Amino acid sequence: MEFIELVKLGTPFLVLGMLLFLERINTKVDSIGEHVREIRKGMTWQDTCTAKHEEINRRFIRLERKIPA
Repeated sequence: MEFIELVKLGTPFLVLGMLLFLERINTKVDSIGEHVREIRKGMTWQDTCTAKHEEINRRFIRLERKIPA
């Protein structure tokens, strides 16, 4: 009987806590989304292409170091 009363009395606080938590997360997600959109606006195809080539070259260099000549 005590458990049922605890659930009855605790549920509104639990739901309120979950709503506040979700609102807080939503604000952070929106902020991150805005930052991503700003980054994408300033990014050009050349930037992404160069970054990919640099990453590929870095991986090849690392693999060449591992393979004995």
